[in-house]
Amino acid sequence: MGKNKNNNSRKNTRQKGTGKERAPEHLVAKLIAVAAIAVAAVAATDHNRLFVTDEYYKLLSYKRWETFYRTTDHGNYDILLIGNSHVYNGINPDYLSQRTGKSCFILADASLSVKDNYFALEEALERCRPKVVVLETFGLLHVDVGKGSNTKPSSLAFNARRNAWLKLGSMFSLFDVEDCLPAWSTTLRNHQTMLQSPEKMKEAPAKYRGVVEADRRPYHGEYVRYATGMTDSTVALYDSLGSPDDSLCWGIRDEAMKYLRKTAELCQSRKIRLVLLTVPMYPPSAPGYAEGRARAEEGIAGLGLPWLDLQQPYDTATFTPDCFEDNYTKTTHMSYRGSLLASELLGQFLATNIFIR
Repeated sequence: MGKNKNNNSRKNTRQKGTGKERAPEHLVAKLIAVAAIAVAAVAATDHNRLFVTDEYYKLLSYKRWETFYRTTDHGNYDILLIGNSHVYNGINPDYLSQRTGKSCFILADASLSVKDNYFALEEALERCRPKVVVLETFGLLHVDVGKGSNTKPSSLAFNARRNAWLKLGSMFSLFDVEDCLPAWSTTLRNHQTMLQSPEKMKEAPAKYRGVVEADRRPYHGEYVRYATGMTDSTVALYDSLGSPDDSLCWGIRDEAMKYLRKTAELCQSRKIRLVLLTVPMYPPSAPGYAEGRARAEEGIAGLGLPWLDLQQPYDTATFTPDCFEDNYTKTTHMSYRGSLLASELLGQFLATNIFIR
């Protein structure tokens, strides 16, 4: 009896010990389950676009990539334009296609740097093989003096991209560690909307679907608005006050030069012609551009890239005030008339320097 009692005691001790050893495993399993639920919830809200901003130009970030992927399933684009808002406001791809006889698409986003453009181009070239890539230079030459890096534009453009593997490869080049997860998720980035403006949560998905899915008209990445030109009162503001922001500076940073070289090498490796384009701004809104271009010119010239600069020298007879939107702002965009003129000049430049040699 004593022996059996001792055996039972040792057996109970082993069972109790086993329970204690399994406790951490149970905790880990619970943590994994909670994490999986959280990830699934974030993925669901991202998929349903509950936290996508309802600002139209931001919704276009998703529309460009979704349209690009959909249309490249069936063919190629001959001319791919990259850059930021100056190119998608300033170039009319339909008109440029007619002018050159080549198919065009603008894969640009607001406020992007040449580094962002490089990674977007890297992804785009997995889908198509253009003859020409046109890089608009505002994100290359524009320098914000005294301002830190702005991750918001990069996050929006990054989130709109589709290739998860290439996004992963570019993540740490584009963001600090603490900004990486929000860059992947509109939920993590914009969740405060639930508390601040809950009505936007109801509106945004419908507006998103209206912009991206319901509108199946031909779309080539533009945001050319049928805007009239500057009024006399706006011109008078520029004449009397100059630029509304004296922080606008021109030049080229070492990082920008690095990614311009990488962009040139990427295009060269795919036998694609890289062309630089400067879409014009109303001259009083871009003070110091000539000096900034001169500072940047030496490094850029070393790459031997064709460069259509519509800002310097500025053609006052062509780009009159009615070529720009009626806004007193530090970075003017083109009116519809201005976009047609810029597209015409780009078409002539490509026909002369690229397609006929």
